[in-house]
Amino acid sequence: MLAGEIRETTLREGEWRRLTLAIGIGLALLPATLYAQSIPGALPESTAALVRGDWPAYAGTYAAARYSPLAQIDRSNAKDLHVAWRWKSPDMAIKAANPKVGPSRANESTPLMVGEVLYTSTSLSQVAAIDAFTGETRWVFDPKIYENGLGIPANDGWLHRGVAYWRNGDDERIVMLTAFAQMIALDAKTGKPVPTFGTDGRIDLAQGLRRPVDRDYYTMSSPPVIVRGVIVVGSSVMDWWRRRPSPPGDVRGFDVVTGRLLWTFHTVAQEGEPGVETWEKDSWTEAGNANVWAPMSADEELGYVYLPVSTPTNDYYGGHRPGDGLYGDSLVCLDAATGEPVWPIKEQPVPASNVPGERASKTQPFPTKPAPIDIQGLRDEDLIDLTPELRKEAIDIVAEYDRGPLFTPPSQRGTIQVPGVGGGGNWAGAAIDPETGMFYVGTYRVPFVVTLRKPGAGESSYDFIGEFRYLSGPRGLPLLKPPFGSIVAIDMNTGDHRWRIPVGRGELLPVFQRLGVRERLGFLARSWALVTKTVLIVVQSGYFGAPRLPPGGTRRINDLNNFDPHLWVYDKASGEMLAEVALPANATGAPITYMAGGKQFIVFPVGGGPLVEEMIAVAL
Repeated sequence: MLAGEIRETTLREGEWRRLTLAIGIGLALLPATLYAQSIPGALPESTAALVRGDWPAYAGTYAAARYSPLAQIDRSNAKDLHVAWRWKSPDMAIKAANPKVGPSRANESTPLMVGEVLYTSTSLSQVAAIDAFTGETRWVFDPKIYENGLGIPANDGWLHRGVAYWRNGDDERIVMLTAFAQMIALDAKTGKPVPTFGTDGRIDLAQGLRRPVDRDYYTMSSPPVIVRGVIVVGSSVMDWWRRRPSPPGDVRGFDVVTGRLLWTFHTVAQEGEPGVETWEKDSWTEAGNANVWAPMSADEELGYVYLPVSTPTNDYYGGHRPGDGLYGDSLVCLDAATGEPVWPIKEQPVPASNVPGERASKTQPFPTKPAPIDIQGLRDEDLIDLTPELRKEAIDIVAEYDRGPLFTPPSQRGTIQVPGVGGGGNWAGAAIDPETGMFYVGTYRVPFVVTLRKPGAGESSYDFIGEFRYLSGPRGLPLLKPPFGSIVAIDMNTGDHRWRIPVGRGELLPVFQRLGVRERLGFLARSWALVTKTVLIVVQSGYFGAPRLPPGGTRRINDLNNFDPHLWVYDKASGEMLAEVALPANATGAPITYMAGGKQFIVFPVGGGPLVEEMIAVAL
């Protein structure tokens, strides 16, 4: 299993993190196309489950299409949707009793639904089973990882995105990867650990790597995929410069029944492996990171797994690792027999690095189709233009930094990157309609400045280290022109963009009201798309985290965390808004849809930070 040929599309030395956007989109595109091709024949089990009204994997199936064939909610009745129930996370009681645990950044767990039971993780790495019709809790498993004395988990702190489900006959299991790198297999009926899996149901994933790892740098936040009896596990490793060498981001496969390690894929090629020559000056011996932190996808019928591999150490500076650096910043397919792109990918010249000791690649790969989902690089015509005065102020702001097209490297002066470290499609992914070939992706415009500097005394042994910060526009407004957040529809039969619609009502903010803006601007936040046989469903996040918060007190921050929450229903073909459903809170993770008790539900997580962590169900 998964031991065959490796196919990859890699970004060469000098690019690092800047195409996380493209990786995320490719992650959704390729498997979704395979999903569409598999419909006429024998259906994989997870696809058949969708037809029954279940939602057995993080994005519906491991093909990551975020598509459901359900049709009870349609254009004629979407306006009648309302909140059916709300489920409060058991984390809230733990945090109230133990304030030292601290808040989570956001409640990002997207649940699964099998046999009218929802399965979800929580920010504290608990697992819960919930009645899919009523929202009542059936069981909760608490691994109590917050009692281990290790403090707050690495990278994103208390945050988790979901679990995986597996069944063989009467053996039903939920697999959880905790924030402190444990893999736990639970009996789906009882919520108790499976004693024959690993050691009493647990495996320490921080063990067995090619070098020891510090748990302050190594964690898990996304669910695994389970294909042909193999649990494929990634990790989340801090991409920066503090540790040398950094923990490896290797991907591993474990037997779903016993937990036995079956194989390890080195995301930094090692001695004797294909690609090791791309890590010049023996930089492969110490390079780390290159981890798969985002949700993976797979083709269950063919046994292929798609890995969105992120940045090698040290993420914004590569003078210590010359060469193309396989497989950093790549979409890697394991056990693939083919890898030819649907549309040609052309090598084009890109800007050179002006940082001493760094040699960036002279060219980078550019897909010929589809066109980018959002602004790439920064031109004057991309700046906010609601008034001539704002545009002039925006031009003065960007004049202080380096800027240019996509692949413009970070600099000592500071380089403006668009769509930005946290912008574009990000980890929210996309949805595709297998019947029409239409692809729907949420995107938002979040420019960042990335600056390289010499490290301070005792700070790092690298020649340069990188820092980034959000770059706001004039008077605290967004730097780039609207729509600030949008959904883009792309016809994957032709590669053409069909429409773009703003998501969110940023024009309601007082600053835009004072400017007299009345048209839809979109809101500068992440959104998630879900497509069914009949409609397109979209939810959007509020603001979480300090970089994009305007000045103000806690009340202002809380207001933005819960700014104008809605669920939107659109016509799939035209983008026409069919319904705008008010919600008690903004979404913080992807929605799912399923049937329970003869009714179609839409469910998604909300809360985190200063807000109560919940799951909300919407139905007719």
